[in-house]
Amino acid sequence: MITFTYPKFLIPHIFYDDIISSDITIIGSGAAGLSAGISAAKTNKKILIINNNDSLSSSSMLAQGGIACVWDKLDNFKSHIDDTLQAGAFFNNKAAVDILIKEGKKRIEDLINMGMEFDSDNEGIILGKEGAHSHRRILHSGGDASGRNLTEFLLNKVKKIPEISFLDNYNLISFIVNNGICRGVIISNKEKIYAIKSNAVIIASGGYSKLFGLSTQPDTNTGQVLGAAFLSGAILQDLEFIQFHPTGFIKKDGSAFLITEALRGEGAYLVNDKNERFMLQIHNMSELAPRDIVSREMIKQNKTFLDARHLDADFIKKRFPTIFKVCMENGYDISRELLPVSPVAHYSIGGIKTDLYGKTNIKGLFACGEAASNGCHGANRLASNSLLETLVFGYRAGKTASEYSESSLYFPSSESLYSPSLDDFSLESIKKTMLKEAGPFRNGKNLKTALSNIISEINKESSKSKRFNIPRYNSLIACFLIIYSAFIRKESRGAHFRTDFPNKSDEWNKRINLSISGLTFSSI
Repeated sequence: MITFTYPKFLIPHIFYDDIISSDITIIGSGAAGLSAGISAAKTNKKILIINNNDSLSSSSMLAQGGIACVWDKLDNFKSHIDDTLQAGAFFNNKAAVDILIKEGKKRIEDLINMGMEFDSDNEGIILGKEGAHSHRRILHSGGDASGRNLTEFLLNKVKKIPEISFLDNYNLISFIVNNGICRGVIISNKEKIYAIKSNAVIIASGGYSKLFGLSTQPDTNTGQVLGAAFLSGAILQDLEFIQFHPTGFIKKDGSAFLITEALRGEGAYLVNDKNERFMLQIHNMSELAPRDIVSREMIKQNKTFLDARHLDADFIKKRFPTIFKVCMENGYDISRELLPVSPVAHYSIGGIKTDLYGKTNIKGLFACGEAASNGCHGANRLASNSLLETLVFGYRAGKTASEYSESSLYFPSSESLYSPSLDDFSLESIKKTMLKEAGPFRNGKNLKTALSNIISEINKESSKSKRFNIPRYNSLIACFLIIYSAFIRKESRGAHFRTDFPNKSDEWNKRINLSISGLTFSSI
């Protein structure tokens, strides 16, 4: 039997320089946070949106494919629901899927009524197709700039709402929780530490896949908020399910750039170094099979390339302008050359456990978007359901938080508390461990190695007396929890694949929930 020593989880009381008050505080300004803000502002509450970079830095900004929605007359809700369940390995919360798909259309209609423009022709909105979808149902805006256009559109709307203000370039340090009730948050920049006194807090901070180094997400998505939420008592769920996107392009500077699945939906395909379309023999949807299947098959090949040479060059430039430009800047003309691609960490399926309204187990604390886990994605997210989720559950979380009436009576004194280090920090060695030991292929031995390395780093950081770096510590806690979840699930399901347990097991048809008070399992 493999055993190991748990790390010592440290929950510090943190010194702060000043207090700011707000009715509702939103952590993150991506599409989920902005959707929550627009929804919450209908009750005229004072809302503060906090970012760990600037207002335009989020995973939503980088989304290329578009928004999945039943729009065509030949399509229907049942088909979209079935596709979502199939891609999610039938591990989904079916009630959440039903809400996602059916309310999704209402949220798209709201966007259009507010003035959002989607790419159209004489016949109406142009619909794209992506992996594991049985119909064309992807609405896009500006070709492959859908995420940017959506986020900028929502941001422009939010900035016209007088009740909403922003604080940019602040890290979340911790949540203020007393007797199971969230009273606010502690944030910092390199100069000051603020306590935000708030009746309700909405976490919309995005995912944690940047912990795996090569990732399509912003550099700031390293699980800091996830770790802080856990230390405050929030239950986390499904952390072992990390989606690796099949077509990541490694740029000259060594960073990963997403090549949207929509390009394969328009006819591009994958080949190996023998110029063979290897996916034809693997799945009946070939290159458009669910992402976990495509990614693992690509890793088995010596080298893999995306071939779009047979597509019309003008169409590529018009439909995928961002991709074409970035590839050209890095030495590849995708209309004439094969493009080397490989799987990279992409989407965090798990997160902070919520109900269907964004409520966590802590009163006054809500979560939505990629930071949250309500089970709608199952064990592997269906392409372009992510932006849809931000709109649907961001709206729900904002509405529910605005109706929450608990007042923030308790607040901690700032005397004799931890004064954390505000220095920049590095996670590079841990990122290498995460990718090497817990990538698309996992096994118990490697996961145990990763756990040992991470526990050592956690204990080392927490031993730095009252001046330890709490954001780094929070990220390390998130790393431990992700690996621990993968270590526990002794089966393969969706995006989680164990070479020592390669098959799905009925015994594990249950979710892994983690809380600081212990580990619990729950049936789906």
